[in-house]
Amino acid sequence: MSTRLALAAALALAAACTAPAPPVPLDLRAATGQADLRPSGVAVDPTGARYLLDDEHGLYRFDTGGAFELVLPRAAMPDPGVPVSGAFTDLVAIGPGRFAITAHGAGFLLDLGLGTMRPYFGQAPGTMPDGHDRRIDAIAYDPDAAVLYGQPRTFDAGGNPLGSEVATYAVATGADLTRFAVAGDVAARGMAKVPGAGLILAVGTGLCSLVRDDVGEIIDLASLDLVRIDGLAVDRVAGTLLVIDGDRGQLVELDLADVR
Repeated sequence: MSTRLALAAALALAAACTAPAPPVPLDLRAATGQADLRPSGVAVDPTGARYLLDDEHGLYRFDTGGAFELVLPRAAMPDPGVPVSGAFTDLVAIGPGRFAITAHGAGFLLDLGLGTMRPYFGQAPGTMPDGHDRRIDAIAYDPDAAVLYGQPRTFDAGGNPLGSEVATYAVATGADLTRFAVAGDVAARGMAKVPGAGLILAVGTGLCSLVRDDVGEIIDLASLDLVRIDGLAVDRVAGTLLVIDGDRGQLVELDLADVR
C-alpha cells in the first residue's frame, strides 16, 4: 500500500471511530408513567425549562435528566371563555411559564403564573363558512423578531383540503401579520425557528426548511425509528433541537448543527 493510500485509510478509520453515536430516544411513556401518552407538543422557555403537552393528561415540565412533573392536569386547564374545538395540538413558550397553544383552528395564550388562558391568535370562532374547517397543528416562535408562526390549513365539509398557508402573528397582540400559500401536501405537525437555519417544518419524519413558499427537506429521521414527528422545540441554552414522536411516545434531542 502506498503512503498516500495508507494515510487515507488511517484518516477514514479515525473519522469512523470518532463519529458521534446517533441520539438515543427517550421513552416518554416510561418517564411519565403514562402508558397511553401521545404528546402533541414540546416547548423550551427562555430559562431552559422544558415542557411537554399531552391533550389527555396535560402539561408536564421536565429536565435534561428526564425527570417529569405534571404541572397542569388537562382537567385543570383554565377556561378561555370561548369553546375549544378539538384537541390541543401544539405549544411554544413565549416567556417563563407563558405559552402560545393551538387547538384546532385557534390559538390561545396560557399563563401558568396567572392561572389563565385566553383567545390569542388565528381564526376567530364562528367566522368560517358553514361546514368548513380550519386546523393549526404546528406553531413556532421567533424571539428575535417577536413573531409567532403557524400553518393554518382549510378543509371543506367533506374533509377535502382547500388551502394551506404559513402565517405570522404579532407576539404582543396576536394580530395577523403576513400569510402566504404553500403546497397543499405540506402538513406540518411541528415547527421551530432554528438559529442559522430559519423556519423548520416537521413533515412526516422529515425536517424541512421553508424559504417563502419553497419547502426542502434537510434531514429524514426515519432511521431513528420515528413514525411521525409531532412537535419541535429549540433549546437555546443546550444548543439542541427537541423532536417528539407522539405515536411512539418518544423524544429525540439533536445538535442544532445537524439541522442547519
